[in-house]
Amino acid sequence: MKPPEYFDLEPFNKAFIDFTKVNVEERAKFRKAVESKKKEVIMLFCNDDGEMEKGRNKDLGELG
Repeated sequence: MKPPEYFDLEPFNKAFIDFTKVNVEERAKFRKAVESKKKEVIMLFCNDDGEMEKGRNKDLGELG
């Protein structure tokens, strides 16, 4: 099995590599920043009413 042709893992791979290159303190700062802005992060995938918007998210389980 392979992912659909339109699905590109390269951005995820690059982000993961960049994340693991920094030291543990910087990763902890990033995690804390994401946790403190959890609502803002979730809203990136939602419409203005807070409902998940189909065009902004993808169920990774569907890709397999």
